[in-house]
Amino acid sequence: MKNEYAKPKGRLNHQRVFFFSLVLLVVASFTLYMFFLGRTIFDLVDRKNVENEIRLASSRISELELQVLDYNNQVTLQKAYDLGFINNGDPKFVSRKQTALLR
Repeated sequence: MKNEYAKPKGRLNHQRVFFFSLVLLVVASFTLYMFFLGRTIFDLVDRKNVENEIRLASSRISELELQVLDYNNQVTLQKAYDLGFINNGDPKFVSRKQTALLR
């Protein structure tokens, strides 16, 4: 008689282990799903913030480039004379003497 009761009890034990293993697998899968979903959402928000910062930096760079172009257009020969620059009538250049090693 002991054998008849042992078999169903053993099968019931295996079913419990299988059931709790499936429950654990479902809980672990749900936890991982929530973790990766949260990471994805945070990464999307961070990316949007970085894109906004890039947009602001690009517009600031464009403004600075326009200022440089305005300043370049304002530079004239007359303005240089007004600021104290003079023409060099006799430019002097440095020349390299040829040595025996260079021949």
